[in-house]
Amino acid sequence: MTVAGTRGRRDERTFARGRGSVRSRWIVRTLVGELLGFAIPGTVGATAAALGAGPVLLATLVVVAGAGEGYVLGAAQAPVLVDVLPGLRGGEWRRATALGAVLAWALGMGASGVRDLPGAPPVALLILLAAVMGVAGLLALPVAQWRVLRGRLPRAGRWIPGTAGAWALAVLLCVAVVSIGIGPGTPLAAAIAIGLLGGAVMAATIAVLTGWLLVAMLAGRDAG
Repeated sequence: MTVAGTRGRRDERTFARGRGSVRSRWIVRTLVGELLGFAIPGTVGATAAALGAGPVLLATLVVVAGAGEGYVLGAAQAPVLVDVLPGLRGGEWRRATALGAVLAWALGMGASGVRDLPGAPPVALLILLAAVMGVAGLLALPVAQWRVLRGRLPRAGRWIPGTAGAWALAVLLCVAVVSIGIGPGTPLAAAIAIGLLGGAVMAATIAVLTGWLLVAMLAGRDAG
């Protein structure tokens, strides 16, 4: 093998290790950030419900608390992006993620509350409204983050469907864990533990899937 060939293989291994480091850092930081962040609206919502808050007040408090979730998640992820995307400032990512989380919570709470609309709207209309708001809620966070990534990564638009899909799967898995594990007569301590497990499954799913997506996008940039 020639010296150039040996050097080329060594460079490829170095780049691969670099991308592996980025993926690992992103997964760990996203996992921890989402676990800590989700605790904010979760705690606020549970406390407000326990104190007898009405549906409008409860939804408002949870949506506002969602900004805290987004900011914590964005703060956890930002150092990784600052290292690999020249010119990106951590504050941009933190603000975008906080805004996206607020919109996602608002649309999600709205989708779950359409059944309480005054009057008697047709069932088909309620289903359509809930579906549209649910899809918009899934897109809110990825779109807000994409606005920071565009111009810094080629084909940055891939972040939107990839991240939205990760969140959709994560939420479904979380709901499945909680629905299967918690039922009538479940002790409070067990219910709390199962809820935490569902949150951990959600955070891990988001962390792993978006970590692979980010590295794939970085690899495409480097190849170009």
